[in-house]
Amino acid sequence: MPTIAERVRAPLSSAGAYWLVQRLLGASSVHRHLVTEHARVQPGERVLDIGCGTGRLLEALPEVAYVGLDPNAEYVASARRRYGGRAAFRHADVSSVDLTADGPFDVAFAVGVMHHLDDSEAIGLARLAAGSLAPDGRLVTLDPGLTADQPTVARWLAARDRGAQVRGPGAYCRIAEDAFASVEVTVSHDLAVLPYTHVALECRGPVVGAQTPRQ
Repeated sequence: MPTIAERVRAPLSSAGAYWLVQRLLGASSVHRHLVTEHARVQPGERVLDIGCGTGRLLEALPEVAYVGLDPNAEYVASARRRYGGRAAFRHADVSSVDLTADGPFDVAFAVGVMHHLDDSEAIGLARLAAGSLAPDGRLVTLDPGLTADQPTVARWLAARDRGAQVRGPGAYCRIAEDAFASVEVTVSHDLAVLPYTHVALECRGPVVGAQTPRQ
């Protein structure tokens, strides 16, 4: 019999249910903070959104050339219906997608993605982003985190996240350093409506040849 956590997580495979939960948690304000304070996206830049979900990050972005990737076909279909006139969306797995024809990008995002991946897969994501960026491009990620000083509610929520690989800030940083020369880590406990610990990475200096995933 499924556990309570599994029964709660299952409906989130639906695009509508997924965004409703995100909205209740304050995802729109979190996206705006990420875009303005960490990515500092400028109009006209080329943006890659890895694990784009239903594409709602677009609402926080200025006018950009945007490509969104997600392995969930329903999420991608929902994103195309809502934003297809101003963005491109691809149903694709980050472990196998070819971005040669789409790049180079100025900014890559991976919002709420790394904590769903094991270390090898997460390194593959970082290398995919690095290989798709212009030499002065940057990768910005955001994931739930575990820290010694986080509120009890935030730790409880992190332990029940759909992603099974919630990490501490140092672990996220070490993964990104496999593909980037510079990684800046920011930990926040107050971005969401509920007490929640977010770990943001600003990654610059993509390593040449990083697009080849580690075997």
